[in-house]
Amino acid sequence: MPYENNNAYAAKLYEIWEKSGAFKPSDSKKKPYVIMLPLPNVTGELHIGHAFSFLAQDIEIRYHRMLGEPVLWLPGTDSAAIAVNMLVKRQLEAEGIDVKKLGREGFLKRVWEWIGKYQGRIQGQMRKLGFSLDWSRDVFTMDESYARSVQAAFIKLYEDGLIRKDTRLVNWDPVLLTTLSDLEVVSREEQGKFWHIRYEVEGGGSIVVATTRPETMLGDTAVAVAADDGRYKNLIGKFAIIPVVNRRIPIIADEHADKTKGTGAVKITPAHDFDDYEVGKRHNLPQIDIFDEQARINVDFVPELKGLDRFAAREKIVGMLGAAIVKVETITHSVPHAERGDTIVEPRLTTQWYCDVSKLAGQAIEKTRSGELKFFPKHWENTWYSWLENIEPWCISRQIWWGHRIPAYYDKTGKLAYVGFEPPAGLTQDEDTLDTWFSSALWPMATLGWPDTGAPDFKRFFPGSALVTGFDIIFFWVARMVMMSLHFTGKLPFTEVVMRGLVTDQHGVKMSKTKGNVLDPIALVDEYGIDAVRFSMCSLSTEGRFLPFGKNDVENSRRFLTKLLNAVAFWEAKGVAAAADKYESSPLADWILTRMNTAIAGAKKSLGAYRYDEYAMGVYHFVWDDFCDKFIEFAKKDMTPATLSAAKISLKNIILMLAPVVPFTCAELWERLGFGSAASIINASFAAEVAVKTPAAKAQKWLDDLLLKQKVEAEKAGAAAELSILAKRIASLEAQLANRTFVDNAKPEVVAERRQSLADAQARRKYLESL
Repeated sequence: MPYENNNAYAAKLYEIWEKSGAFKPSDSKKKPYVIMLPLPNVTGELHIGHAFSFLAQDIEIRYHRMLGEPVLWLPGTDSAAIAVNMLVKRQLEAEGIDVKKLGREGFLKRVWEWIGKYQGRIQGQMRKLGFSLDWSRDVFTMDESYARSVQAAFIKLYEDGLIRKDTRLVNWDPVLLTTLSDLEVVSREEQGKFWHIRYEVEGGGSIVVATTRPETMLGDTAVAVAADDGRYKNLIGKFAIIPVVNRRIPIIADEHADKTKGTGAVKITPAHDFDDYEVGKRHNLPQIDIFDEQARINVDFVPELKGLDRFAAREKIVGMLGAAIVKVETITHSVPHAERGDTIVEPRLTTQWYCDVSKLAGQAIEKTRSGELKFFPKHWENTWYSWLENIEPWCISRQIWWGHRIPAYYDKTGKLAYVGFEPPAGLTQDEDTLDTWFSSALWPMATLGWPDTGAPDFKRFFPGSALVTGFDIIFFWVARMVMMSLHFTGKLPFTEVVMRGLVTDQHGVKMSKTKGNVLDPIALVDEYGIDAVRFSMCSLSTEGRFLPFGKNDVENSRRFLTKLLNAVAFWEAKGVAAAADKYESSPLADWILTRMNTAIAGAKKSLGAYRYDEYAMGVYHFVWDDFCDKFIEFAKKDMTPATLSAAKISLKNIILMLAPVVPFTCAELWERLGFGSAASIINASFAAEVAVKTPAAKAQKWLDDLLLKQKVEAEKAGAAAELSILAKRIASLEAQLANRTFVDNAKPEVVAERRQSLADAQARRKYLESL
């Protein structure tokens, strides 16, 4: 009975569960177990990384539901502000519509139309994979109630002095015309040029700097060298002259300059490089912004360059430099690109809204050091501390229309006049929206009714239990949720953080469409069946940073489920459904039940430690090695009531152990074997150990003795057959060696070989006769 695609059965059962309210928290008085879903984008699709992460959460939710706890797995989607803004803008441009003429309200109307078309796609895919979220509580971060919570958080942080406007360097997208978070910037290795440019030194001499961006020399305000670099020691304190620009700038000593790299001298452009910005702050250097918002030259002191795009300006200025360029190298270097749109990002000096999270980081560090907040694996705590202890102000404003608008208002002179919900008449609201991560940071609270701390859901389900998420957003999301929750409620939003690895192909190569190695979880489900896909992902969910995964892994899981189904079919034929439900003792029954107890204890321990691979493989080996390969074979010669009873108890607990990961196959078997309706398994108690009369060690010794006895019997049976063959061999050799003609005429080495063969055969006969 091979395991076959059971998706149609799964879909029907899932619908029964959802409609019956099985995914909602029960009325149990036990402490709730709460997981908040890491937010997928509102217009997103389920990828293999989502599938691995969401499966881990579903396993925990199903397991804790079976422990009798009221569980809440709260679903939702994120506004995907920049992504949606870009896609809708492109659609409008393709239709020939000028976004600026359309205006903010017209643009947002089109955004909602777009979302209406694509929203819900990922929820449908999550249902197809059997994820048991409480869909009645589904939240979109742009819902009115959630938006109100976001505004309340901004207002309170502003009143607490933690939010202010400041002019700093940011990642700037000159196409989308907005700031970007570090997570929205992807650095890529590219081939480029490395220009070595001579700057004359005032009073005589020169100094050579090297750069990949010669156009930024328009904004240079210093040249830095290492204090102990003998080549330049006598130049520190003098002034260099920027060629073409003819502006004098100081030569300074700073740790940023590395005498072993390039020329050892570094041009400093504080308004257009993050490292240079820090150097500028240390030396109080001027900041000259040379670009407008579209990365076009906006300074007047080199008229030939005014209005040129940055790359056109680069080409032009290289030509203008002439003999000042002493060398040009071709190099491979890292270039930052916008994750959305692939535009090369420009560091830019702008005035933005900032949240001073440095004042919030201390509590997050303290809660982790005290053990109140735990990381799985624990080594992620080191990364956590490193970032929080060196945290920078968080740029929370974005120059796009789609998103949570900042509740700040200005008077006619442009002065900030009010921050709050109900502005006085005559004021104009800030045009900017908030970083998506700002609204996401409130997810564990805002979904439950915060800032109304008296809301029923908030009182019952906050704080939550665990967060399962990818390591790539430990700072962008996890840290900010912890800091916001501690600031606003004094409580952690969850007490355990489970970090997931990056799913790669089976060779460990990152999946990408360009490489053609992407695996679509929905396509896998269609091909192999939902439970085979779920079990394969579970068995490969290690603590590693990377999780290799391929179709062969799903094939292996399908073979395992086939093995289980064949075992069930065998016992059904033996009448296991009618067997006694209570334990009856016999050596064979005691052995399999002690092995079952070990498997159950292992499953509970692994699930409690978020070791899904150990959980899956522990059950796998019990089913395959113990229950199928040994127990069934012994049972064929010992089909007693005790054996049938042990088989029934074992099958029941195998189904219960596997139910969190392969719920649909288990539900079908649950009903087939008469344990209850298929739908009822979702609320059944998890597998329970049985009190066995024979101690585990004694039960194992019985099996070992039985295996030894079988081995001896097999050897004896083989010995009888071999003795018959040996008798003929010995008689033949003895006759040959008794023949004087053979002995006298054969080569001595041949005679010696025959005598040795006879001795070996006689020794083997003696051993076999002793068995």
